[in-house]
Amino acid sequence: MTEITDKKENEENKNLVPFWKLFRYATFHDWLMIVIGSLGSIGSGISFPIMLLFFSNIIDSFTEYGTYTNCNLTMENDLSNYSNMTSNQTFNLYDKMVDQAINL
Repeated sequence: MTEITDKKENEENKNLVPFWKLFRYATFHDWLMIVIGSLGSIGSGISFPIMLLFFSNIIDSFTEYGTYTNCNLTMENDLSNYSNMTSNQTFNLYDKMVDQAINL
């Protein structure tokens, strides 16, 4: 029984080819596709860190939008300032997002 498995393993080992010998018969078209695929995979891998940097700055502008510059906790003052504060903060957020998009 072990002789049969040993023979099968020897036959399988004879058929193995090293990885780099697979490219021995590659044509120019094959090499061109390998290079294009490699460049595409590098570009795809680089896009995530760039996207992370871009969106982290946008998230920072959202957190700045949520902080109050004036923290006067009287009810009358808050009610009179809500409409002004919201509109000012909305324009401020929009300006920061536009600045971030332009700085790319």
